[in-house]
Amino acid sequence: SSPPAILHPRVNTYIQQSLRKRGHVVTRIDPIDFVLLEKPHFAYPPGKAPSKLREVHEILKEADGYVCVTPEYNHSPSPALLNTLNHFASSAFSF
Repeated sequence: SSPPAILHPRVNTYIQQSLRKRGHVVTRIDPIDFVLLEKPHFAYPPGKAPSKLREVHEILKEADGYVCVTPEYNHSPSPALLNTLNHFASSAFSF
């Protein structure tokens, strides 16, 4: 049997287009863009985290809201999404 179709590029495109049509600025953060995250952003001294973590931290701090799209994984979000989110302190998500 063939492997299941990968839907995330189509779902991602649809959601981004829908949000942009409504006037929102959209920034995509995909766990697949990271190497396995082992040390959280907040565990590094200020300014010493890897550039990708610093970049995403700034995006999260500046965002007015978040839309998380993830497959259901055993009645919870996927481990990849949770691993990515857990690498940033709760202050990155505060308003």
